[in-house]
Amino acid sequence: MQEAGIKGLVSYPPPPVERERPLVMDNPAWAKPFEVFASLLGTPGANEADPAKLLALIVPLIFGYMFGDVGHGLLLAAAGWYFHKRWPALGVLFACGISATFFGFVFGSVFGNEHLLTPLWVNPVKEPLPVLMVPLAGGAVLLLLGMLMNAVEAWWAGRFRSWFLCDAPVVLMYLSIIALFFNSSALLVFVLALCWYMLGHLLVQEENRLRNLMLSLGGLVEMLFQLSVNTVSFIRVGAFALAHAGLSLAFTIMAESITNIFVSVFILFLGNAIVILLEGLVVSIQTTRLVLFEFFIRFLQAEGRTLRPLKAPEHAFLKRRKE
Repeated sequence: MQEAGIKGLVSYPPPPVERERPLVMDNPAWAKPFEVFASLLGTPGANEADPAKLLALIVPLIFGYMFGDVGHGLLLAAAGWYFHKRWPALGVLFACGISATFFGFVFGSVFGNEHLLTPLWVNPVKEPLPVLMVPLAGGAVLLLLGMLMNAVEAWWAGRFRSWFLCDAPVVLMYLSIIALFFNSSALLVFVLALCWYMLGHLLVQEENRLRNLMLSLGGLVEMLFQLSVNTVSFIRVGAFALAHAGLSLAFTIMAESITNIFVSVFILFLGNAIVILLEGLVVSIQTTRLVLFEFFIRFLQAEGRTLRPLKAPEHAFLKRRKE
């Protein structure tokens, strides 16, 4: 202010107690682009986890699984690397392209051609069932991770007792529902967790305990149903992997069935362009949806306030030059 020729006094009164202090996300360069996902909801609060570092692993895995192709992945990675300096958020595209390239080797696909590489795992078109089941297990792990992050946030906020009594049994019930598909004795674990949940709500509530318990049981039914639906929704990751492989294969077969080399090359070029643009857009939307509505809702309220620094006053010398 002195350099700008402004005379005055600066005081720092205590901040209003009703206002959230402004926050700045502090992430390494490799995780910085993934802050864009949390920013779609707002800013994580002071007692909330910043998920950017986790998303640097989760988002490329989901995207790459749905878009597994060596050629397509390398093109996306190249585009993300070229444009990320101008638009830093496109660093996400670079990471997703590298992941798509890796899954291209896993599925044995290069620009939709399945004869150039031997799959490290399975061919999605020939063996669709494993491709559908793996995302189902991955979705369950991701939901559990979100619930555990909620536990950490409860510890930070000083409400871990409430979480342990009311939310921890929900995690155990969810695990027992999954275990029921493999062992019927998990039903006993579910019943014990239900008793834990009911006792916890009775201990937490101070008034109208019976009424509040009934309301809590209704909320529990909705929560378990939502968890089950969210888990099943991860099958779409495998479904889009099949759709990507099938669409790429369709254009490859069309090109191979034409004897004219120029027309065949044109169909291959056009088909791959359509797959990259159309499938890339759809897969990006689905990845964002899974992160926002299946993962974030477990722990992220995004009620924080982003720091927006004031602009420095213009120097008097520069002001005179402009005049």
